[in-house]
Amino acid sequence: MKYIKQKKELVAWFGFSVFVAIIPILFGYLQSASIIGVKGKIPFDLAETLASGELLLISIALTGEMIGDIITKDVDISAKVLTGIGCTISIVVSSFEFGIVATTQPESRQKTPIIIISCILFGLTLIAGSFYKWWVK
Repeated sequence: MKYIKQKKELVAWFGFSVFVAIIPILFGYLQSASIIGVKGKIPFDLAETLASGELLLISIALTGEMIGDIITKDVDISAKVLTGIGCTISIVVSSFEFGIVATTQPESRQKTPIIIISCILFGLTLIAGSFYKWWVK
């Protein structure tokens, strides 16, 4: 019975928080696919999108939601500590990295390191969120 509630929490988080957070990136792709060949429209470029910090912002929002959840729910202290540490690291590093991205001209950005860091931080956010949602009482 316990695992059913945990699975529901995890599925709800992925469905309503994670998926909803990445919808703008998906719509950017769909919008681009529908305008290919239209004069004056820029085709969707996933590398450019990730290099401009969208995934960092999504990570910040998801970790913020988790911290709010940690504060308001009665959860095992070890889950609070482990998730809180992971969320804090993710928010600080993601915010710092986004600050760098936001103040750098697009043409002078080094895309590859930004994309790698963004994907790692997003992955850590998903791991921390999954860990926390699994331990929610």
